[in-house]
Parts: sequence; structure tokens; C-alpha cells
Amino acid sequence: MLKKTRGIVISYTRYSETSIIVKIFTEAMGMKTYIVNGVRSNKNGSKIALYQPLTLLDLVVYYKKEHSGIQRISEARCQVPFQNIPFDFQKSTMALFIAEVLGKVLRDEEHNQLLFDFLFQTLVWFDDAKENYHGFHLQFLAKIPRFIGFDPVSADVLLSQIEEHKPLRFPPSFTPQIKQEVNQLLNSKFEEIIQVSPNIRGYVIDLFLEYYRVHTSGFGEVKSLTVLREMMR
Repeated sequence: MLKKTRGIVISYTRYSETSIIVKIFTEAMGMKTYIVNGVRSNKNGSKIALYQPLTLLDLVVYYKKEHSGIQRISEARCQVPFQNIPFDFQKSTMALFIAEVLGKVLRDEEHNQLLFDFLFQTLVWFDDAKENYHGFHLQFLAKIPRFIGFDPVSADVLLSQIEEHKPLRFPPSFTPQIKQEVNQLLNSKFEEIIQVSPNIRGYVIDLFLEYYRVHTSGFGEVKSLTVLREMMR
């Protein structure tokens, strides 16, 4: 049967000479994997743009409730074309980082309307934002857990749960400032100005990623973090 849904592209990998396997977080069905044929051919090469990470799509997909494997897309169009993310190096670097993190934590995520609405609205805001978005990736890391069941609530909770699994790796003198910044990120709105001190920014990112590892089996390393660190310098 055919099913209409909105979707947020998480990632794609090449498959054969002209096709791709794409992972999409759908509004109606949660995380799904689709094969898309011919999008890397010379004839249809422009269609690959539809499947760049975090693209917001309107979809008509083939759907079998009992089938959990790779399925197919009947129709796809961009619902809200990004005006800035693909062309702004800072925003595109953040977007790749966010997409990689989402790909690790949403692998088995089922229908989650609150999470989908949050992601969709937040990405539209991020693309449109002209200022006060430089801490967006940090706020994003702080806010996603509340939608998938491991909200840290406060810096004390986050630090204690990490320390149960491995020693914290920052100078003890940084602890008060790090707690202050983490609490600010947990409680701030995206449009608020977030000033994370450069000397602790790296620690804050590492702490959130370690917190994700504590709660996500097989989370592993985030490859795009290296590029993000370079951009943040």
C-alpha cells in the first residue's frame, strides 16, 4: 500500500552504480530505510539533492506494516527548501554533525510525533536564523534526550551518570563553570544568546556525547566532530 508522510533525511550510502540506500526519519512510521534507484545517473543526478542530510521531504512511500527491511519511495519532493544551510559553511558543518548524531540515536526509533515536530520546526528555525545560532549544535545535543527517554534534567545528573561509567576528563577547577554552561544549554531556547567559553566548549561537547554513549548501545565515535572542532576554532 502507499502511505503519505513527511520525512527528515538522516543519511544515505551509495548502492550500485546509480542508486542509494537512504535513512529517513518519517513522521508516520519513525526511522525507515529506502532504496532509491537511478538518482546518481547523469540523467537524474539533480535528484540526489533531495537526499542530503536533514532535507525536509514530503513523501509517498510503499508501506508494508509487517515488513521491517528496505522499502521503496514512490514520490519525493522537498517541502521546505533550505536557503542557508547548504551554502553557509558554519551551518552546513553543524548540520552534518547533527545528522550523524541523529543517525546513531534514532536507529530503532518508532513513531514519535513530539520528536518529529521538534526536529522539523528546529531545523526550519536554524536555516532561517541570522544570528544567535552559533551554539545551536550544543543546544541540540542538550535537548534531544528529553524526546527519546534519557533527559539528564540537570548538569549534576549528567555528570554523575557519566562518572559511573568512566572518569571525567577535565580539570576539577572547570567543574563549576561546566555545570553552569550545561544547565544553561538544558534550559535555554534556541533564539537565546548562548555564550559558551572557548576554553570549556570542547569539554561540553565531549560530555554530551559521552552521555549519549552511556544511554545508546553502539553509539561509537562521531566522525564529523573533527571538522566541527576545526570550524569552531
